[in-house]
Amino acid sequence: MYLNLDFYTLIRILAILGSILDIIGKVTIGYTAIAVHNRVWQEHKIDEAVFKEMKHERQVAFIAVVLMVVGFLMQLPGKLHL
Repeated sequence: MYLNLDFYTLIRILAILGSILDIIGKVTIGYTAIAVHNRVWQEHKIDEAVFKEMKHERQVAFIAVVLMVVGFLMQLPGKLHL
């Protein structure tokens, strides 16, 4: 099957796919950082001051993931020209 796509349409499709892959990568990095911190936090092998800092970092990481997803959703209409 042959798709007859003009150059502009192909570029738009690639831009959207690129954004999707970008957000998947960012969320994966965020999830990994959160998971690592969560595991160390549960094992209790670090002193209380470090626990406080790690708890704060986890909160910031969750906010960062939410911001990345919202940013992606805000970019979609422009990429789709809606």
